Amino acid sequence: MLFRSNELVESFGSEKESTGAHAFSQAVQKAIDQGVPYPDLEQWPVVLENHQVLESLQQVWRRMSEGDIKGMTLAAQRVQGQINSQTYLPARTWDNFSRAWPLILIFAVSLAVIVAWVRARSLRRLITILHLYRASRHESGKILGHNVMDLHERARTGELTHESLMEWLLTLVHIYTDPDNGLVAYMVSLGDDLVGQIQGVKASANLNDVVMRGFEGAQLFYKAWRLMSSPTVTLVPKDLASWRVVRYPALATVILQEWFFNCIRESDWGSGSVISVEVQGGAAVIESSGDLTASQVATLMGPPSSGLLQANASGLVLIRDICRYAFGSRVEVGVTEHKIRLSIPLRIRKDRKKQ
Repeated sequence: MLFRSNELVESFGSEKESTGAHAFSQAVQKAIDQGVPYPDLEQWPVVLENHQVLESLQQVWRRMSEGDIKGMTLAAQRVQGQINSQTYLPARTWDNFSRAWPLILIFAVSLAVIVAWVRARSLRRLITILHLYRASRHESGKILGHNVMDLHERARTGELTHESLMEWLLTLVHIYTDPDNGLVAYMVSLGDDLVGQIQGVKASANLNDVVMRGFEGAQLFYKAWRLMSSPTVTLVPKDLASWRVVRYPALATVILQEWFFNCIRESDWGSGSVISVEVQGGAAVIESSGDLTASQVATLMGPPSSGLLQANASGLVLIRDICRYAFGSRVEVGVTEHKIRLSIPLRIRKDRKKQ
């Protein structure tokens, strides 16, 4: 197959003057004869004749005309990459990755942030659970142990007879094991709610019910501590039934229980102390008689624990940490003239069922 290259050579002049031209003609003809035809590709018009590839080919011709070998090589490699990215799967994959790496980087960073957030959230939950476990086991065991030791000492010194000792022990057993109103039943019920809600079980409760449950729990702990001997304390809930705790109501119960227990313990005997609870600015505000030291106020309003549980931690630490880790808030405390005002920001909203 001839492509009239000999006519091109003859136009250059005599044969003597066109020796180089004849060599060029033979090389061209050889390349044509031994060449491989383009494959029959359906993508030819789209892949090889698209605007982007044609522009790149023009860059190859331009660098060739300029004698820029290095530039021509780079331009040819660019064309090769553009064509391969459309016809060769590995090259297409790499090209897509090269184009998408910013999005992939953003996705990877976002995923890392989410994983870190989940791990931090799990750590906060673990800290809360450890506090709750320590509080329930330590306080109940401490109360029971102190009562038994006290009864033993009173019996040893002759203050209690054998019969009266048995009666006090029976009273103590009844406070702990009563199936309906005992301390063990209360702790089991509250513990089940705590574990379920911390693990993601959605729950909400009427604020009045949460407050009453916390107050009853505080009374049970106080009765176990003092063996039924308790001061007269009146709880006054103010329009709480129209509000609902929409996040971790069991944890809110623990906070209230701990504070009510402190209120009952610090109440003046026979004075008819009153504890009032109302909602102000989205927080449960509790007012009661009593005093707090500067150290106790600092404990309540200070930074939360980072996971190290102290053996002598009190209910104030539990209140502070649950508020921070469960509700993302901090309590506010005011003490004036033997009056304490505690503001606990809970996740509460108007109860539609009561409206």
